[in-house]
Amino acid sequence: AGHAVRVAGNGAEAVLHYAETKYDLSFVDFRMPVMNGVDCFFAVRERYPDAKIVLMTGLTEAAVEQAVAAGALALLQKPFRMEDVVKIAGQNS
Repeated sequence: AGHAVRVAGNGAEAVLHYAETKYDLSFVDFRMPVMNGVDCFFAVRERYPDAKIVLMTGLTEAAVEQAVAAGALALLQKPFRMEDVVKIAGQNS
């Protein structure tokens, strides 16, 4: 869809990437090594309150709901369609 993408191998790496480049929109999976997606969300939002972050998960966990309540842009429940990702990206870029 013409969007530039950068992939992080884990949540801590994603936080470091965000410190280097302020992304228009970030998609963060809940289950990641080193730092989970919710902790990554809160670490980024603590430093950059206007960060637009979409959480992705196949789970229904209180931590995910807490992040959504704290301002996650959206929650993509797995399995999701690529059209859903493109739609969210188009609305928020």
